[in-house]
Amino acid sequence: LASVTGVTGVSYLIFLVNAALAEAMYRAMEGQKQPIRTHAIVFALFALNLVFGAWRTNAIEAELQNARTINAAIIQQNTNMETRMSESVFDTIDGWVSRTEKTAHLSPDLVVWPEGSVHVNPDNDRGRHKRLDRKTPRKYFEAMAKTGDYHFLIGGGTVERGRDADGRKTRTLYNSAYSFSRLGQLGQRYDKMVPLPFGEYIPFSDTFPALKDIIQGPGDFKPGTVATVFQAKDANGQPYTYTVPICYEAILTDQMWKMADADLFINITNDAWFGDTASPHQHAMLAAAMATQFGRPMLRIAYTGMSFVVDPHGRIRGETEPFSEAATVESIPLLQVDTVFRRGGWLFPYLCLVGVLLAFGFARRQGAELTEE
Repeated sequence: LASVTGVTGVSYLIFLVNAALAEAMYRAMEGQKQPIRTHAIVFALFALNLVFGAWRTNAIEAELQNARTINAAIIQQNTNMETRMSESVFDTIDGWVSRTEKTAHLSPDLVVWPEGSVHVNPDNDRGRHKRLDRKTPRKYFEAMAKTGDYHFLIGGGTVERGRDADGRKTRTLYNSAYSFSRLGQLGQRYDKMVPLPFGEYIPFSDTFPALKDIIQGPGDFKPGTVATVFQAKDANGQPYTYTVPICYEAILTDQMWKMADADLFINITNDAWFGDTASPHQHAMLAAAMATQFGRPMLRIAYTGMSFVVDPHGRIRGETEPFSEAATVESIPLLQVDTVFRRGGWLFPYLCLVGVLLAFGFARRQGAELTEE
């Protein structure tokens, strides 16, 4: 159903069925006549959804059998935010390198490090470091990609330094993702376009700079302007494309529209902020629904989980638990599925609004006619 109406249609059906069950229960308790016609309509919609879902699932499963696949490493850490924030840049990199090496025998085509996994510009080509085999960060990551023969995507911050019109030094921050090709070359970069309010920036702080002194804690990240479509190649040299919604961008339909013209979604996030609550699960499920809406597979890599692969019809594979160690490889089918949602199903909530307004107007007219009689 999400492929037809989006998640709003799923919510509507759940609400409708529960409302019908409640109506049936209360009428039975009060000894009133049951609204058979209403129950029949609700049951028919529920049954139709089951039949359509079964048909669509089987049809896409048949297509998946012949779809081209890539093997992606799913790696995550069991660490809390206090530990993460106390680590040095090189300790953090060592942690991700060691976990990546555990997947080497499985020959992944794609290795992804999650949001904020590197506390240095991955494209930094200045300063050789002993902890990086006496290489610059850029050369180190390029060597990793070439030696491992995989496409490499790293979630990390970007600091751009410059000077303003008055000659004063400036620092512009972005929440970014960088790619490195299998040949060991720095590729493309994406800057998160929808920073998190009160987490990554303070709303209106550019207009009222004093807010930055009053409200302590949030970052000062700037939004990116382009939904980068990354170019990659599999082990056979065949090209594919992907986009990288960062964190909660993957649950924003408007943002996902901008990123939907690719073979694959790669959602990188750090949900350790949520702690041991239901929030990581909720965040992950909302992201998974987007794969169904847009008919695209999704790879989700979270710093501390949940990480998984979502097929274009919503089937989840390789799911990890929050705050658990993971270093495995899952196959991803690069199958694009056409959906009614993309062709116009996104209008569903607006049509519902129009229907409510028409029903309200009709009810008022009927009421007026009864009053006159």
